[in-house]
Amino acid sequence: MVSACLSSRVNPHWLNLHQMQHEMVVTVGGRRVFPILEYQLMNLNPLSMYKLTVHFEHVDNMRLRQCNGKWSETISTEKKEGPRKVSHKSGVKDGAKWMAEPVNFEDIRITNRKTLEDKSGSIVHLHTQHRYLPVLTVTEIESGSEQEFRIPHTVFITVTTYRNRNVNQYKININEYSKNNRRQSIEQKENQVPESTSTPPTTPMDIFQLSLQALILSNLSQTAPIYPSVMTPPTPSTSPLSVASILEPAPPTPSYFNPYILAGLGLPLPTLPTLPFCVPTNPSALPFPSVALTPPSLPSPSEEI
Repeated sequence: MVSACLSSRVNPHWLNLHQMQHEMVVTVGGRRVFPILEYQLMNLNPLSMYKLTVHFEHVDNMRLRQCNGKWSETISTEKKEGPRKVSHKSGVKDGAKWMAEPVNFEDIRITNRKTLEDKSGSIVHLHTQHRYLPVLTVTEIESGSEQEFRIPHTVFITVTTYRNRNVNQYKININEYSKNNRRQSIEQKENQVPESTSTPPTTPMDIFQLSLQALILSNLSQTAPIYPSVMTPPTPSTSPLSVASILEPAPPTPSYFNPYILAGLGLPLPTLPTLPFCVPTNPSALPFPSVALTPPSLPSPSEEI
C-alpha cells in the first residue's frame, strides 16, 4: 500500500511550529509556503506512472481573531470554493523516480487575492484567519486511482502578519536566506569605523567656527584660496624692468586668508608685507620713452582762411 510522510529534513520544523500554533503569512502578491512541503513516498509500483498534486482544505468552518494574545473563534461567513490542486512541476514520472528522493512543492505560493490565481498555476487563494491543512494526492495514471495523505501537524493559521513572535523568530532562524542576510549585516557592523565620541557642536558659534575651518581646509587643496586679501609682491630681480612685472601683481597664494575669517576663528592675523606702488616714481625706469603731453596750439587769426 502506498504511503507518504514528510521528509526528515522538514518534519522536525513542522512539529515544532505545530506546538506554537503555526501561523502562515499570506500576501496580495503571493507568499511561499515555509517550511516547504517536502514528502517522502514509499511502496509505489516502480514501473507504474504517477502524478502528484497538493491542495489546501479547511479544517473547520471557523474564523479566528486574536484578542489579548489568544485566538477566539467565530462562524466564518466566507464563501468556500473547491480547493485548487497544484501539480508537481516534474509532471508524470514512474514510481521508482518518485521514491528515489524527497519530493518538494517549493513553488507553491499562497495569496489572499482570488484574481491572482489566473496568473500562475502554482498560486493558491486562501482566506485569512482560517485553519488549513495541506493534502497530498497520489494519482496512478493507468488505473486512475487516487490516494490522499493528510499529516495532522501540518495545520496552520493564515495571517497577514505574524501574531506569534516565537513562530516568526523560529522561521527566521531556520531560513537560510535570512541567515545569509544576518551574516552580512554582522560583517558590515564589524567593518564599520567607530564613530567619534567627541561632543557635537551645540552653540551657533561652534557650528560657525567648524564651518569656516572646513571651508579653509577645502581651499588648501586648491591652487588659490577663494578669499585672498593680499597679493604676493614681485620678487626682486636684476633683470630689466617690464610693465608686466610692475603693474601686474603675482598670483595669490594660499599663505594668506581673509582677515575676517581668521578673526572669526580666533586666529592671529599674519604679518602683511609692504606692498609696492603700481606706478614707479621714476618714469625713466620704464622700458618705453616718455612722451610729454602738451595741449595743441590754437591757430592765430592771421592763419585763418
